[in-house]
Amino acid sequence: MLHMRSVCKAKRNERVEHARGDAGQRGAGDVAPQEVCGEAGEGVAGKKRDVVRGQRRNSPGAQRKEEQRDPVGVFAERQRVARRIEIVGVEEREAVPRGMPVPIENPGIDERIARIGDRAIHVRHERPGHGDREHDEERCDSDVNLAHRARMIPVVRGSRFVIREPRTADHEPRPMAVRLHREGRVTTIVLFGGPSDERHVSVASAQNIVRALGSPLCWFWAPNGPVHDVAVNDLLGHQRPFEIDFQPARPALWPDLEQALDTLPIDDPVFLLALHGAAGEDGTVQQMMERRSIPFTGSGSAASAAALDKARTKEILGDRVRLAESRVAHDAAELAPSVREMLARHQKIVLKPLAGGSSRGLFFLQRGQQLTMSIDIAYLIEQFITGRELSVGVIDQGDGLFPLPVIEIEVDPGHDFDYASKYLGKGSRETCPADIPDRMRDEAQQAALATHIALACEGYSRSDFVAAEDGIYFLELNTLPGLTTSSLMPQELRAAGIDFREFLERQVELARQRLTV
Repeated sequence: MLHMRSVCKAKRNERVEHARGDAGQRGAGDVAPQEVCGEAGEGVAGKKRDVVRGQRRNSPGAQRKEEQRDPVGVFAERQRVARRIEIVGVEEREAVPRGMPVPIENPGIDERIARIGDRAIHVRHERPGHGDREHDEERCDSDVNLAHRARMIPVVRGSRFVIREPRTADHEPRPMAVRLHREGRVTTIVLFGGPSDERHVSVASAQNIVRALGSPLCWFWAPNGPVHDVAVNDLLGHQRPFEIDFQPARPALWPDLEQALDTLPIDDPVFLLALHGAAGEDGTVQQMMERRSIPFTGSGSAASAAALDKARTKEILGDRVRLAESRVAHDAAELAPSVREMLARHQKIVLKPLAGGSSRGLFFLQRGQQLTMSIDIAYLIEQFITGRELSVGVIDQGDGLFPLPVIEIEVDPGHDFDYASKYLGKGSRETCPADIPDRMRDEAQQAALATHIALACEGYSRSDFVAAEDGIYFLELNTLPGLTTSSLMPQELRAAGIDFREFLERQVELARQRLTV
């Protein structure tokens, strides 16, 4: 018995010494067997907890609890999970003091060892291929689209419309896309939806914008007022946006847009407006943001309100461009006599909402036809001009205004350029650049510039015209034209050799600069 106890004791001592030797040989990144067992057990328990939490998260009670939480906290938590936690790799390092900066190979990327108290790690990083993009922009900026720029119409560059470019050591203008990356990150929020009947177009514009930018924040302004924080995948997964209402998956965080702006939980935000029609394009939203000193893309509140009111636009333009004869009917009582008067003077007239776009509520009436419609909003009754339908965008990329290539809309016989033709591809087609004489092209571009300047628009706009036998007639100007895949403005940008993402990034930068002027 004594012999057996001695053997067992010797074996036990041998195992202890062997374990000590192993502990001395393990490196900083090795894990003891007991620790491995502990982590494995924790992993199993974690999976079980995730299942339970997942079941609870989807329960009605959990959804009600989330809706009752503080919207700022919910929004911050969503963005921290969705945007700020990134697995950038595992590397064995020696122990360093807490919070001490770690030398890195790329000084353009901020990195440090996270402290235990940190809730999330925010890593600034360059997009894949960003260096190649900068190189291409620097190489191509001078020679892209020279043919188009060579025939651009000179514009007087007043301080109101020209923003001076910062200059590098060699005194050459630096591409704005490069400035955006090097001078700090902004938080771009794509705002779409709204109470207008053009909200379907707004959703489609937001989808195209998000595809170009990658992963901006997305806010959906519901028709009845509440504001939802929308996941990018939910927005991009919505099918047939021109026909079907968008239904956000997440509950609303704010009861209305003003409260969302008042409690904005974002540092250095810029709103990229993908709104169309009333409220979003008539200066209402713009005025909300101007009062709070929040930068946004597009024109200011005064220009937006003037441009959406077609009668007011004609008053401001005066004799700067050719205008079709028109009347305004504010209600149903004024509509019938105005229509009779106009049909007595013209063979065909067009009736359109006084404040609206996207060819919504558009009607055509010929002499001899009976008026069967009734209105509950103000309408413009306008002389129908026979000719070629043209559209011209005007943009400011930071170096002054210039017109984009002219696009022509050809309508099939028996069709009109209405909502179905414009967005559903029924009965019309567009050609860009338009196959028109140089004189007609130049006159259309001059008229677009004159209209943009007269209305004090900013950033970008798109004007619609008809080229008649006696010249170019102005129809209307859009301060926030559609940016969908089938919209006219993106087609003009492509024809001009301007990348859609670059256009959007520069509009965001211009919005920031206007706020500081």
